[in-house]
Amino acid sequence: MKKLLSVMVIAALALMCSCAKTETETTAPKTTKPTVTTEAETSVTEADSTVTEPVTTQTAAATTKPAVTKKTKPTEPREKATEKPPQTTKPVPTQGKTKPHTRVAVTFPKGSFGSADLVFKKGSATIKLNEKIKDVLKRFKSEPEETELSSERSQYEYDDFIITTYIDENDNERVCRIEITENTIETAKGIRIGEYASRLRKVYGEPMERTKTAYYYGNDEKQLIFVYSGNKIEGIHYKYDV
Repeated sequence: MKKLLSVMVIAALALMCSCAKTETETTAPKTTKPTVTTEAETSVTEADSTVTEPVTTQTAAATTKPAVTKKTKPTEPREKATEKPPQTTKPVPTQGKTKPHTRVAVTFPKGSFGSADLVFKKGSATIKLNEKIKDVLKRFKSEPEETELSSERSQYEYDDFIITTYIDENDNERVCRIEITENTIETAKGIRIGEYASRLRKVYGEPMERTKTAYYYGNDEKQLIFVYSGNKIEGIHYKYDV
């Protein structure tokens, strides 16, 4: 009996110890775990809040800076582009006015007369005073209307000029006069019928002789004559004095 009682007491004590252990084991983790997690979570949230605050300020500042530059840059080239078109329109009327005046001044020396001015020219064909008419007629495709003025004089008429010939001592028919009849032909320095006679002195200089109806340039043998009325040129003649 004594042995049974001692065994029962030992078993009861073992049960009490095991119950106490289980109570401590179950209660201990319940109290410690929430305290750890709450501190970690609060520390993390505090750290997150501190990190997110400067980020939002930086992005706000970054977004506001390019907005200012985008507005100011496109306005500058637009204002410059509107200033250029009026510059291109200004020289247009002045060019049209200067062309007829500068053409003669640039191509030929002002106020000069030379032997080249005594040569008649139409297209690529030229005629020199005192030249044989048979050589002249070969240079033109069209045939002129021929008229015999006298035993020693003949006339060859084209659409815009007339050639007069004479017979020399060797019975050769030569050119003694060329008359321009239309403004389709101009002189070597660009003078046509219908232009102002006041231009002659600017282009050819002072004439050899001037009358009430004509300007004479050249010499005693060969001459370029401009017939005028008022201030308009009415006729242009190349003359060889026979």
